[in-house]
Amino acid sequence: MGKRHIPESELVVNQDGSIYHLRLKPEQVADTILLVGDQNRVGRISKYFDSIEHEVQFREFVTHTGYVGEKKEFLFSLLASALTILTSYSMNWTPCSM
Repeated sequence: MGKRHIPESELVVNQDGSIYHLRLKPEQVADTILLVGDQNRVGRISKYFDSIEHEVQFREFVTHTGYVGEKKEFLFSLLASALTILTSYSMNWTPCSM
């Protein structure tokens, strides 16, 4: 599957080429991304990477990109945001009856 081009009208990009809300440049993100809810989990998981190539934090977003495998066979990005946590809590919401 080839890379998909996102039109400028659908993605806000900073002057340095990074994505506005994440402060990530395309070369800082792997094709395989693991999403975790808690920002602290990113460091707890990435400590098992054989090497970390990029560590980026902007506001509530934390991203680590690195290799797993002695020969750098697998490149992963871990991404966390408090938004993921809010989404999981909203699933337990119960409306009040009037």
